[in-house]
Amino acid sequence: MQSTRLDLIVTTTLTGSVGYGYVYKCEVLEVRSGEFSEEQFILTVLVGDRKVEQFLSSNLAPRELVLSFERNKENEPYSLMPITGMVDGEKTSWNLVEYHLGE
Repeated sequence: MQSTRLDLIVTTTLTGSVGYGYVYKCEVLEVRSGEFSEEQFILTVLVGDRKVEQFLSSNLAPRELVLSFERNKENEPYSLMPITGMVDGEKTSWNLVEYHLGE
């Protein structure tokens, strides 16, 4: 069973937008807690999550960010979901719950 929380150190790059939000490519530098073996993932940020969007767009690579996620749902049908979060390679969606600059 996967962990229910992930704390990842990443760098981000804005790659574009979809109808309901913004899309970022995240490069994983370190897994602080939880189990996550992917080197990168796609993060979506809903249009209404202005604080998250402002934080990410102001702190693009090479800045290191700490992103914390909580497990949302398993067996997601798509890699981009209308949540502020991501879907991993195992088709589990994760909600972004905390974010801040790395040390």
